[in-house]
Amino acid sequence: MDELKLELLTAQDLPQLGALSENAKWDHTPEDWQTTLTAGLVFGHRTATGKVVPSAAIFLYGDQLASIGMVMVQSEYQSKGLGRRLMESCLDCVTSPSMPVVLSSTTQGLPLYFIKPTN
Repeated sequence: MDELKLELLTAQDLPQLGALSENAKWDHTPEDWQTTLTAGLVFGHRTATGKVVPSAAIFLYGDQLASIGMVMVQSEYQSKGLGRRLMESCLDCVTSPSMPVVLSSTTQGLPLYFIKPTN
C-alpha cells in the first residue's frame, strides 16, 4: 500500500473528494463538498500522487455538540485502519470530554463504529 499522509482537506481537494464520492457510490456534488468544507473540518489520507482515499468530517456546534459524517474510504483501501484513524482525528477536535458527539452513518459503516466484544 502507498504511504499515506493524514491531512486536513481544503477546497483545493474538491476534485479528489468528488472522485471519492463516486467510488463510494454517494451522490455528493462539488457544492455539497464545498458546504461540508465550510461548515466543518474534513480530514483525509492522501497518497504520494495526491489521491485522497478516505474522508471524515466533524462539525462543531460551539462547545455544546459535535457531529461526525462524510466518512468514506475508497474500496481498495478499506479494512486497513484508515477510517478508524480519521475518526480519532475527528474526536481529537472535541473540546470537552462531556460534549455529546452524534454520528451520521450508513449500514456499510457499522463495522467501523461498533467493535464486537472479545468474550
